[in-house]
Amino acid sequence: MSHPVNDEILENLFEKWEIIPCLNGVGQWELSYDGECTHETFDKKFEAEQAIQEYVIEEFEEMST
Repeated sequence: MSHPVNDEILENLFEKWEIIPCLNGVGQWELSYDGECTHETFDKKFEAEQAIQEYVIEEFEEMST
């Protein structure tokens, strides 16, 4: 069951991530965290979205330990 505080924390973590077009030609999409490029590229936007999901969950779990 979700909790409003946890929902807010997760929302704040998601807001740090952005999917941007990849300009170096390695992939189609690239991740940005807190305004900084991570240089992690993806061919499909869905793959980038999945990566963000995983990173947010990982960061959230680290906060609770």
